[in-house]
Amino acid sequence: MKRSTLPPKRALFVKEYLVDLNATRAAIRAGYSEKTANEQGARLLANASVRAEVEKAKADRAHRLGIDADWVLQWLIASATFDIRRLYKPDGSLKSVTELDDEAARIVEGIDVEDLYEHFGKGGAKKIGAVRKYRLPKRNEAKRMIGEHLAMFTQKIQVESTILTEVAERMRAAAKRTVESKR
Repeated sequence: MKRSTLPPKRALFVKEYLVDLNATRAAIRAGYSEKTANEQGARLLANASVRAEVEKAKADRAHRLGIDADWVLQWLIASATFDIRRLYKPDGSLKSVTELDDEAARIVEGIDVEDLYEHFGKGGAKKIGAVRKYRLPKRNEAKRMIGEHLAMFTQKIQVESTILTEVAERMRAAAKRTVESKR
């Protein structure tokens, strides 16, 4: 990556901004005053040179990582079409994390585990099992995002050609009247 042409403090702001895309925190980490970090961050992002460096750095990172619209769409499609049966064994029991195939492991967003205890006597308890719940991406959200990418939900207004012709004729007549009135 080419060295920045920005002054060192601004270049550091760009680097820090890429960490979490939070201008206030980036300004603080770059050495700007905590009291004015919010304003400084906004001012720096409004600066054309800083903004250009941020966009270039984001594009360079995306290129290095191979992240583009195709990559995002592939993951949205995988989330929208994930077959939940891949989380289960043939006997109907839930697979452990180590038994998941690579794609299923990437799709699962998290696991909630709740230990179950049998209680007896004064404060006595014996663990009798655990409940595991896999958290998956919201399918409808992924489908909505795919639809938005494909512009499937934009409203289209169809105007009949006779209306357009009439409007064009009126505009020509108005223009002609304007020219004639100036003579």
